[in-house]
Amino acid sequence: MPKTHQTASALLTPGKGIFVADEYVGEMFDGRGSQPPDITFAQYVDLVLAAPGVEDSLSGVVLTADTFAASRHRLDHPANQPQAVQLGVRMDAELARLKPGEEQREAVEKARRQLAANRMAGATFVEWRANLSPANIERGGSHVEAEALSRGAAASQAEEILPLVTVAMPDLASHSAVVTQAATGNALDELFNWLARSQVDTSAMLLRINMVLAGDRGPPQTPPDDVARATLRVISKSVPNDVPGVVFLSGGQPLDQACANLSTITSLARQLELPQRFTFGYARALVAGTLEAWPDAEVVQRAFVAACRRAGQPVSSASAPSP
Repeated sequence: MPKTHQTASALLTPGKGIFVADEYVGEMFDGRGSQPPDITFAQYVDLVLAAPGVEDSLSGVVLTADTFAASRHRLDHPANQPQAVQLGVRMDAELARLKPGEEQREAVEKARRQLAANRMAGATFVEWRANLSPANIERGGSHVEAEALSRGAAASQAEEILPLVTVAMPDLASHSAVVTQAATGNALDELFNWLARSQVDTSAMLLRINMVLAGDRGPPQTPPDDVARATLRVISKSVPNDVPGVVFLSGGQPLDQACANLSTITSLARQLELPQRFTFGYARALVAGTLEAWPDAEVVQRAFVAACRRAGQPVSSASAPSP
């Protein structure tokens, strides 16, 4: 089995999901009132990833490039040894954007050099994310840079690293569920058109998307049944059947709300016999409950493991056959 398929299978282990330790989590960490001056965000990530039992609910972690470079967890998990938790790195979309006069081959080679370095340092997958500013999106257009994302995914596969491609709603807290569904569908259609042009093997990638629901300052919150139906409608229409799995953002939802929605999504997906597996790829939802515990490291670890365990409950049984 190719390495990318092995990584996808590991990340989609029933009952497990991905912790995305991104810049939004870093902002939460830096903004807490009781921050000890001698603890960095990278050290916080190392602390929670070293928590006893965390590997029972986490299959992977996405680190920013800076956190990956500074993480002790990376140093303790060399690429040539099995890893309980797969290591991923968020790639800078700038590496995959075409410069004036640049050929696609040059852009891919530029990205491959950084990908190769990440692979040698222990990464088995990478996240590509490139949102456009809402002000630059035409009506009915896509809010992601699909062309750059497709080049990044192609370069990742060439380096035998699994691409995790993220499509996230812009930060428009007042949007309705109808707007979310239309915007997500448009972005996915554009993305998979470009992935096909770039000859990306969609059976060797994972997709990370938002659930279809209203923004937190929009209309009354969307009931879980409506979230599940709308989300799976978008996936069924726009995501190829050979994509092995879909990873969901929390999108600002509290952990309990995100888990209730994911539970309903996975239940309906089983009823509909959809081919993909579904799991979580949460950031702030996993961290929020740990920040109140500072500076007690053991309490922080227990709170993080409890949050991961809670997030894994909706995906504790396979929602589709093994990829």
